[in-house]
Amino acid sequence: MSSHVSPADPADGPAPSLYERKATGLVRSISLRSSVFFNVTTVGVMWSVLALTQIAGAFSDANPLVTAVIACVLCLFPVLLYGVFTAAIPRSGGDYVWVGRTFHPWVGLAVNANATTWFVLANGFLAFLVAQDALPTAFATLGTAFGSDTIAGWSVTISQKGWTFAIGVAVLLGAGLLAATVSMRRAMKVNAVFFFVTVAGLLVAILALLFSDRGDFVSGVAQAGGSYDAIVAAGQAAGFGSGDYSLWASLLAIPPLYLALAYTVAGAYTGGEVRTPRRTGILGPLIASLLVGAMVIVAFALCSRVIGFEFIGSASHLSGSGDPGYTLGQGASFFYFVTLVTHSKIVLTILAIAYFAAPISTILATALFATRNLFAWSFDRMLPEKVAEVSPRTGTPVVTPIIVTVVSILYLIFLVWGSPTFSAAFGAIILGTTISFIVTAIAAIAFPFRRRSLYASSAVRGKIAGLPAITLVGGFALAVYLFVFYSLVSQDALGVNNSTGFIATAIVLTISLVFYPIAYAINKSRGVDLALVGRELPPE
Repeated sequence: MSSHVSPADPADGPAPSLYERKATGLVRSISLRSSVFFNVTTVGVMWSVLALTQIAGAFSDANPLVTAVIACVLCLFPVLLYGVFTAAIPRSGGDYVWVGRTFHPWVGLAVNANATTWFVLANGFLAFLVAQDALPTAFATLGTAFGSDTIAGWSVTISQKGWTFAIGVAVLLGAGLLAATVSMRRAMKVNAVFFFVTVAGLLVAILALLFSDRGDFVSGVAQAGGSYDAIVAAGQAAGFGSGDYSLWASLLAIPPLYLALAYTVAGAYTGGEVRTPRRTGILGPLIASLLVGAMVIVAFALCSRVIGFEFIGSASHLSGSGDPGYTLGQGASFFYFVTLVTHSKIVLTILAIAYFAAPISTILATALFATRNLFAWSFDRMLPEKVAEVSPRTGTPVVTPIIVTVVSILYLIFLVWGSPTFSAAFGAIILGTTISFIVTAIAAIAFPFRRRSLYASSAVRGKIAGLPAITLVGGFALAVYLFVFYSLVSQDALGVNNSTGFIATAIVLTISLVFYPIAYAINKSRGVDLALVGRELPPE
């Protein structure tokens, strides 16, 4: 790769060379198509529609379809923010580099370390859910499809702690091994397979609903041992499924979908490996968010027609609270409801495979981009330089995948054998990462004014109404982030504004803030001034 190092702004003073190596060793191999696939699988598109039951069950006066449409529009601004910043500074580490070079390395490291910690913990949580939700649901679906009590019984067996840990470790080790031993080009091919499998699953679910009607679903509920009208009545008695919707409630219910639509920015953290960053960096996440959003909107619209939001809200609330008024065999979820309208073995098999593949696709994608964040820290000497070692054969980091995998497994251990608090604490992931996103949006607003020469030489120096385009995008994204933050801390229904969520957020944020002073002190004792990191961009 190029050995070019961008010059510092004159206002920053002289910028002596900071790096002994003039190339990272990474290879720009991520195409636009791969970027779209990568960003979609990061959010596990099959699971994006699970927000339906979260919204309907938590907000009795929210219309999930209205929420989906609004969320799809609003989330384009945060997604565009990360795309524009990638085009401006296409380096691995994403917001670590952008924020650190705009303000100070300390701020950049804290922002990125906070987000990365939550992402790595997410892998441990998803590995836990593979055996606690994805596989049991898949086996239960296949057992129904083929009339096999044996297969259905596996759904209970693998939910035991030993199986949960073994399956979770196997998935995490597989993702880590892939991230450490194959080139990014090959990893993108594997990711493409997961993209097609998971998208196919959601499309099949949509088609199953498209060719069904309310009568088919009512009949399916009866065959599963429940009563459509009785469940709606029980939900209404509990204050859910009344059909009295409000726009404000629908707005406050955005966070569950925000997690799917605004998190299609994984490619930003692999900016050092993106081809044509100006095109791919911007279009990749935008197309991914629009694709996921379109499928979610269609799925929600069909659910309104076939299932009815009154039933979904009632069933979700009753199921989540353990109310005896919920009489169906499985917990309320989008895909369980879809299985009640079809008896096709092919459809049910595709749904089972795709549902199981969804969390694994996210685990793999997260392992790939989280390792690039640690790589960027190491390249700037925030971590030992050994951590930034790149295989000359594959052009990928070899140490960072080990770190990510070990931390994810440690969290998995706490989830399996520790207090339920560890699982409850993970609910703060949206709150914790949104704090980092807010600072990144502020950095985008300030970037053209704080780093004038760097902005002037970037690919995004255009203006709209006399203001830098990146500043406007940052402003709109900041407004979305602040609204999501408000919703999270003000609504009990989202399960974040409690002592567990706030404490977890504070712990991760505190660790992220003390990281830089420790690294600074260690490097200072060796005669290295980490403050110089902010004077120049990392090499490519």
